[in-house]
Amino acid sequence: MTALGSNAHMSAKPRRRQDLRWCSGTARGRGPAATVQYPVIAEPMLVVRFPDGGSPSIEFTGQAPDDDHPRLGAWPELRAEDPAAVMRAALDARLPEVKQPGHQYYVMMPGGQVFTITVMVHVACVSDRLAGHAADLGAGLRAVAAGADALSRNHRGFRNLSSRGRQARRTPWPIAAANE
Repeated sequence: MTALGSNAHMSAKPRRRQDLRWCSGTARGRGPAATVQYPVIAEPMLVVRFPDGGSPSIEFTGQAPDDDHPRLGAWPELRAEDPAAVMRAALDARLPEVKQPGHQYYVMMPGGQVFTITVMVHVACVSDRLAGHAADLGAGLRAVAAGADALSRNHRGFRNLSSRGRQARRTPWPIAAANE
């Protein structure tokens, strides 16, 4: 099995550090992101930890792309219970909105990184819905199996469904009527 993880590593110019620290706190509705120092990376990174999972990190390097226009490339998905409220908060914070077909909400961070804001789907809700569908499917399959069992015990009934006689006219299948 293969799946896309909920973490992302991004890069930004060092001059964007304070803006991105502030944006990450605004996006989560909490305080600033954690600063993490790795010995092999010159600048301390920002790590944003979301309560329902995911922790993107931002590495600051002079080689990072930097633009005041939306960056073409991967646009991570930010999931929220109320995407419209998150988008309003981003716009109130003067972050630029990006118009793009596909999703309703896109916001650009300083440096050009774009995030898609989508609705958070809770696994419990999905599993409850799937359980309901599975129960319906199970009942339908049991009914089909019972009908097939009845047909196999009564070969004459099976012949009547496929014959060109009066029984075939009463079947709901348009194929039987078209063959007459």
